[in-house]
Amino acid sequence: MGEHEITVPASVEELDRLQAWAEEKTGGCSDAARSQLAVVIEELFVNIARYAYAGETGEVVARLAVRGADVVMSFEDQGAAFNPLDYPAPDPNAALEERGIGGLGIYLARAMTDRLSYQRINGKNHLSFSKRIKP
Repeated sequence: MGEHEITVPASVEELDRLQAWAEEKTGGCSDAARSQLAVVIEELFVNIARYAYAGETGEVVARLAVRGADVVMSFEDQGAAFNPLDYPAPDPNAALEERGIGGLGIYLARAMTDRLSYQRINGKNHLSFSKRIKP
């Protein structure tokens, strides 16, 4: 099916556009997979949009490929170096008042993907994941 690419401003307002693009490129998957994919995209993209550029403008390059029954997607930005996988997962069973702020989105992304990885290459963040979307 090939690799698809879209560049969008790193802005929360672009989330709907990005999700519609990803849904179009991954047609034919189950409703459950589509819902989980939407959650993963939201959690990862919104973190980039809110924090990568520290209030400045920037872009996110999203790449997506369907390989057999799996979708492989990556986000690339030139924002501040940040590896979300360096942070420990929050205890989802802890009371809200006992949990620290943040981290739940990455926890969800980890739980809903088969692989989640981060690299910093040539001054750019590369956050990628794979997920089985078809039986």
